[in-house]
Amino acid sequence: MKLHWQNKWLTRLRLHNTTLSGLLFHTGSLTRYIEDKCNSTLQVELKSESWQQPLAEETSKLNLSGNEQAFVRESWLKTDGEYLIYARSIVPRDTYEQFSTPLKELGTRPLGELLFSDTSSYRAEMRYARVPGDCPLFNATLDHNDSKQPLWARQSLFYLKEKPLLILEVFLPNVDRVLQGS
Repeated sequence: MKLHWQNKWLTRLRLHNTTLSGLLFHTGSLTRYIEDKCNSTLQVELKSESWQQPLAEETSKLNLSGNEQAFVRESWLKTDGEYLIYARSIVPRDTYEQFSTPLKELGTRPLGELLFSDTSSYRAEMRYARVPGDCPLFNATLDHNDSKQPLWARQSLFYLKEKPLLILEVFLPNVDRVLQGS
């Protein structure tokens, strides 16, 4: 299932939750934003890291050939035992080869730590979508999401020294409650 990605202005018309919209449209470090809001440390729990075939939409967005593999990192962002975000990062081979040392050493630190500390890094684009229950990205959240309601997601195209990488963040239902309670 292909997601219907939209720009910020169209998404704002559909999203009436101010807590979630503050998070969804935040352009700085998501880690710092959540830590400041919750007065708590954000932890990263790795789900997987491997070379694999990106989803068709990711392949297209990164201008990869149809059979080209990328380094895919899937993780959970959580605070105080509450799972808030499923994150999926797609790093093409050229990008990975140029930044293999910091990527290999990342471990359970957020990828944003690398992106927002490197002065050559910039975000070129952000898009937003609702992730319905019949979407593979929704299914990826089921370990820590028992809701059947569509979820909000954002997709960011970053460049590190002009090399692309794609980050997708799917916001779990807990994120609204946790941020409102802070």
